Amino acid sequence: MVVVATWSAFAPALDNDFVAWDDPEYVTENKLVLERTDVHDALLWRTPVSLNYHPLTMKSLVWDANRARQPDGTVKAAPFIRTNLVLHTLNALLVLVLAGMLVPGNAFVALFAALVFAVHPMHVESVAWVSERKDVLHALFWLMAAMAYVRYTAQRERNVGYWPWLLLAFVLFLAACLSKAMAVSLVPVLFLIDFWQRRRWHAGLLAEKLPFVAAAIFFGLLALDVQRGGDFHGLLTLTSARANAITEVDPFGWWDRITFAGHGFTQYIIRFLVPTRLCTYHPYPSAVDLRSGTGLVFLAETLVMCAAIMGAFWAVRRDRLWLFGSGFYLATVLLVLQLVPVGQVIMADRYTYLPYIGLSLLLAVLLDRLARRGASLRYAVGAGSVLFLLMLVGLTRRQVDTWQDSEALWGRVLELYPKAVQARVNLGNHYGKTGRIDEAIVCFEQAVQDGASHGAVFEGLGNAYGTKGDHARAEEMFTRALAAEPLRGSYYLNRGTSRLSQQKYEAAIADFDKALELEGIARRPGIRARRGYCLLLLGRYAEAVADYDQAIEGGHLDPNNFFYRAQARQLTGDTAGARSDLEQALRLRPDFPEAGQLLERYRAR
Repeated sequence: MVVVATWSAFAPALDNDFVAWDDPEYVTENKLVLERTDVHDALLWRTPVSLNYHPLTMKSLVWDANRARQPDGTVKAAPFIRTNLVLHTLNALLVLVLAGMLVPGNAFVALFAALVFAVHPMHVESVAWVSERKDVLHALFWLMAAMAYVRYTAQRERNVGYWPWLLLAFVLFLAACLSKAMAVSLVPVLFLIDFWQRRRWHAGLLAEKLPFVAAAIFFGLLALDVQRGGDFHGLLTLTSARANAITEVDPFGWWDRITFAGHGFTQYIIRFLVPTRLCTYHPYPSAVDLRSGTGLVFLAETLVMCAAIMGAFWAVRRDRLWLFGSGFYLATVLLVLQLVPVGQVIMADRYTYLPYIGLSLLLAVLLDRLARRGASLRYAVGAGSVLFLLMLVGLTRRQVDTWQDSEALWGRVLELYPKAVQARVNLGNHYGKTGRIDEAIVCFEQAVQDGASHGAVFEGLGNAYGTKGDHARAEEMFTRALAAEPLRGSYYLNRGTSRLSQQKYEAAIADFDKALELEGIARRPGIRARRGYCLLLLGRYAEAVADYDQAIEGGHLDPNNFFYRAQARQLTGDTAGARSDLEQALRLRPDFPEAGQLLERYRAR
């Protein structure tokens, strides 16, 4: 039943496409995923992606990429989404088993909790979005680790063969952390399991969890450093430009952060029962909003959060359920309640993936208790449960369609938040990459009219004008982008390219120099190739050869690089090297008449 329900709810996702929201960085423009080599395989284990360190997640994407490649070289999203759905189905089955272990002998509780988890529309983001592979994968290991720990406690109670189960739980916990850092939430849940199972307190309860605590601290520190754009003291390799997901200068005060936590805590519970306003991007409110009605709503939600937590502790003497269910929810959602500013959104549907297990268990037990009060209530609970699950399935199928492609995804965000700058930027970039340049310009200009001053808006305009051949205006837009964010290497790279197109070679070289300083190693070969071309045109042939050498050694095996290095080599007197380069250019691109003609001229000498 769980498998059928899950696939019935999520099957429409299988014809969805990649979206302009992390998917390029994770898959469609990630050479480490698309070009499988020994070097790339090694890099995957030490390379953060999109300010996250999750090598097992990236390895799983490589596995899908091998199956998703088409004869024309393109990559289809379907195999990635299918794997996400398989993992989500397995997770739902694990929830079924885990619930049965925590509430033994009660099939309704286990089945209802698993079905709610399986078909809830708030989980669409974790399943239908290729880049959220980390959610479904880390949950798989997390749930198995929790199950192994429950088995350990049972075996320990009998004093029979219990240590292998604790070791297995720890190994699975490490795998979860290597899939997503949020897996550290398992540690407080282990203590909650002890509480639920009425394990008597003794020093051994803490000692047995010390390895989990130590690993959680390690992965927590690593995640914080990576989120700030770091390489964790040189242990990791940065292949892209340094960025920062944790705001260095927080525009909000500590009180605002507390109310943001109250807002998320309360809204996730409300949307568990009544899923509304689902979308991928919930932006922060403006300062004006916080000083008006929105601020009062957030305050009320914060009071609700405090009351819920205090109520759970107050009720613990009479009923452990409230503290266990709400504690499970809080332990797994706390790190994403924006007490520490991470990312661009105040809320995200994907943040509920594990937390809703706690709420599902709580609701299932409450409904079971209600049903046991009489036959009429049993029928009412049964009918209500079925209707609730059918509602969730219908909403999930509808929400899956908003992930059909970038236009549907960001169009939905703009329906709810018409002035969301990031939505405009991503939609504009989608239009640009699909050749709809005029629509892209309209999209970016609308963001500017709405008051946006983000560098990404002007970068998008610069790319659009550059595509139309208006390089002078493109240069102006990239300059405005740099005025907003002066440490973004991509802005220097793009402005350098626009200057190169205008034959401003010295100015272009200055921009490429700055881009090389700011960008990660993955983009440096391409930057060196462009700088090498400028140097060639300026007559600085030896420097041009050096740049093309590094570009080619870095994996930028474009036939043009060999063609232009051949010219630079010939002009430095290296005729043999020039011939070798031209031959290589022709091997890479047989229909390269300029290379063929030049090679014949060199051979004729």
